[in-house]
Parts: sequence; C-alpha cells; structure tokens
Amino acid sequence: MTNESEDYILELLGFCGCVNSEVVGWMISELRKCREEIYDASNDSVKARVYMDSKEWIDHGTAIRCSWLTEKGANILWQIEHILENDESPKWIGELQ
Repeated sequence: MTNESEDYILELLGFCGCVNSEVVGWMISELRKCREEIYDASNDSVKARVYMDSKEWIDHGTAIRCSWLTEKGANILWQIEHILENDESPKWIGELQ
C-alpha cells in the first residue's frame, strides 16, 4: 500500500494522519454493517453512525441504529474496498470485522 493510498483512505473518511489505526478499521467495519443493513445498538456503533450521518454517508428511519448507506456512503466504501483489494493489505488499518 502506498502512502498516497493510505492518505486517500484517510481523506475519504475525514481523518487526519494521526488517527489510530483501530479507528480506521472500526469505521470501515461500521460502513460495511450499514451496507448490509445490520442492526447495531451498541454505543460504539451509534457513535460511528452519528458521525456517518453528519457526513451524509447513511440514512435512517426513526432510529440511527437501523441505518443504510446513501449513494455517497456506498461510493466511499466502494473506493476504500477497491484500494484495499488492489493493494497490499495495510498494516495500519487494524483488524477489520
């Protein structure tokens, strides 16, 4: 994985270069949960979804824990997965769920 690819993923997620690698993996995992429309009421998931909602990556009905990706969110996740699938798996990204 090139530094440019790493920087681009961080830019897509709205993070600076000092972000903890586990946070990057967690956010990608949360995007994937929303793509699959997986219900998650855990505090961590709700925090991620509030952030994603502020970025207009997800939409939801009466409860944010039941979210799905918007076109913008799906595009961001597609770009990230494309980078991860076509480059060497980055060490900094943490364990993806």
